[in-house]
Amino acid sequence: MGYRFARQGGSKLYNADADQFLNLPSYTMGSTAKLQERRWTALKSLQPGQVLLFTIHGVPDIAHPDYTTTEADLTAFLRFIKEQHFRVIALKDFDKH
Repeated sequence: MGYRFARQGGSKLYNADADQFLNLPSYTMGSTAKLQERRWTALKSLQPGQVLLFTIHGVPDIAHPDYTTTEADLTAFLRFIKEQHFRVIALKDFDKH
């Protein structure tokens, strides 16, 4: 079908030596305390050269309240990424980097 990438959950960093492009690990944005804690822990401990993928289901995701992202959470997330000068790319461009 031409898919080049697919993501899974797993809440772990991408490992270029072990992970396949059709099974990329990612962290899920969400409203539960557990998901929020995982996301912030991963972001704050990210080291140069590490790759962290995020799945954002909806802002908000009314149909799936556990996986919703509020505007305030998204704003805080984007602000942190900007302040840390993280490089952000779309999944469609993953193989270019």
